[in-house]
Amino acid sequence: MDNLTHALVGAGLAKTALGARLRHASFAAVLAANVPDTDIVARLYGGTAAYLSDHRGITHSIVGVLACVPLVAWLHWLLERRHGGRFVDTLRLALAVLASHPLLDSLNSYGIRPFLPFDATWYYGDLVFIVDPWLWLVLGGAVALAGERTPLGSRWLGLAALGTTAALAAYTRSTAITGAWLAAIGSLAVARRLGIGRESKGLVLASAAGLVGVYLASLRVASESAREHGGAWLAERLEPDETHVDDAANPEALDPRAWRVFLMTQRFVHVVDWRFGDGAGGYVRLDRGTDSAFVERALAVDCTVAWRSFARFPHAAVEPDEHGRAVHLMDARYQLAPGEVLHAQAAKTAGPAWSEALVRFDDDGKLVECSD
Repeated sequence: MDNLTHALVGAGLAKTALGARLRHASFAAVLAANVPDTDIVARLYGGTAAYLSDHRGITHSIVGVLACVPLVAWLHWLLERRHGGRFVDTLRLALAVLASHPLLDSLNSYGIRPFLPFDATWYYGDLVFIVDPWLWLVLGGAVALAGERTPLGSRWLGLAALGTTAALAAYTRSTAITGAWLAAIGSLAVARRLGIGRESKGLVLASAAGLVGVYLASLRVASESAREHGGAWLAERLEPDETHVDDAANPEALDPRAWRVFLMTQRFVHVVDWRFGDGAGGYVRLDRGTDSAFVERALAVDCTVAWRSFARFPHAAVEPDEHGRAVHLMDARYQLAPGEVLHAQAAKTAGPAWSEALVRFDDDGKLVECSD
């Protein structure tokens, strides 16, 4: 999930009994909630290959979380000790907040590897889009209304409201969605101003948790339904010699009714946009390149190891270039064509996308370059 969602969950946990005895609980919990994502620095030193290999890696595993808990708790205790804070209290809060991070990340289609370093298997929730404004609304509303108000808290919440509204407006052209969002933000601002929830913190937090639970349960039902019906629609389009390898239904942004359904065979990845009420939308069949000698060579190159372990619905495209042949290794979750990144504002990228490995050969099949 995005870092704002993690921060809001951390802030919410700080308002429970876990943070009741800690003066800096909210500040520490918001930071601690995002500690596992420090693995993103991998891209700074190792490029795309290191990012694919290390992001959502050891810091998102059970071992990694347990290793981080005492360090985060100790750093928090350094702030609290002058106010009489106990290490056991910072330890409990750190455990809850850090554990929430991989649990949230397990909800989406990127996946997590919870059993590293012993087992590198990816597990996918396929439930929530990686950025979900409706979760922002519920979680942010709980943080805004539960318990005491402070001027600093109001300023931070105001900035969050402005930032999320701007992001939403930039992404969607739906006046209905934008209007509903603005009405909800306005209602929360008025409720905070009126003091609603100040004396009923527990009820506010419990209600928010219940709403999130109902939302996730409804998404699970929608996901399974899209997978069943969209998968059946795709199965009708398989060639006689194709055999099922894997399938999934991934959520689309903003609209819980919209899903992208994948059905992978030994030769192709079939993809259809499935929307409840409308049925099948755009459909594409992506070649996995299993009969291409250039793709076979690209998959044998050492620099594609990270991509091979990451890609869930792999497909490939071979294009002529000034060297000879360029082999684009892609994952259908994030790319349907070379240089194209799904859900990005820019339709094309100048070089390989973040989820892509690009291998160049000359006409004789000799390796020229590998951009990972």
